Amino acid sequence: MLATRGGPGGWVKEVPQLKGMLLSFLICAVMANTTSPAHDPVRIAPHTEFMELTDDLYPLGLHPMVPCPMPLFHDIIRINNIRDEMANGLLSKEIATSKGDEVLSRIETFDVTTWQGFYENGDYNEIIGLMFQSAVVVYCISSLQSISALPSSRRLAVVRQVHSDQLYLLLAQSNQHPAIQKSILWPLIVAGVEAGVRVDKRALVAELFMGQSKDVGTPLPSHAKGVLRTFWDGDDANWDACFDKPYAFVT
Repeated sequence: MLATRGGPGGWVKEVPQLKGMLLSFLICAVMANTTSPAHDPVRIAPHTEFMELTDDLYPLGLHPMVPCPMPLFHDIIRINNIRDEMANGLLSKEIATSKGDEVLSRIETFDVTTWQGFYENGDYNEIIGLMFQSAVVVYCISSLQSISALPSSRRLAVVRQVHSDQLYLLLAQSNQHPAIQKSILWPLIVAGVEAGVRVDKRALVAELFMGQSKDVGTPLPSHAKGVLRTFWDGDDANWDACFDKPYAFVT
């Protein structure tokens, strides 16, 4: 359907009143690519065009399930692109490492206080902003190390530990705030993959997924929990070992 209208950019120009629908599709595709094999992503448009499309659509703010700060959402797209190009032989390891380091540095320096947020309650915006920042850091390191785009260095191990600790802390705190429960599914999935090596956090992740199943009102959290349990029972704790086929858990 997109192709018949000149791609997503053409559709936006031709049928601007459907921008909200295209934004939902864009977000689902981006998040699905995080939980799919690196070599087999959903490709809506070339990377540069996709980033421009995000610039146009994301500020609409019609995405309460994924209230990710826009700069961090951009970085998720960049990570997905590195995974895609590296896995398909379009990017050398050296260039992939350089790009990965650059993206990680940008994520780490993101200032949550500069983010306007989606909630009227400023505390909620801070919790969600910090939660997504830590989730994106962990996703960046874990997924890029999984394809050898980033090294298994001491420095990255420390960064990953610090942000995974913060991610688990914020997810636990989210139980006290029902208003943000519908917004934590993707960070929770990242935490679930990280629990492949953080065995002590599996009980917390499982408990939070039970709450998600009741609150979100779809079977997707239960499905994600099942995929993660299979992953936990395996011997390979790498990101891509969890997602042997494409999954779309965020809608």
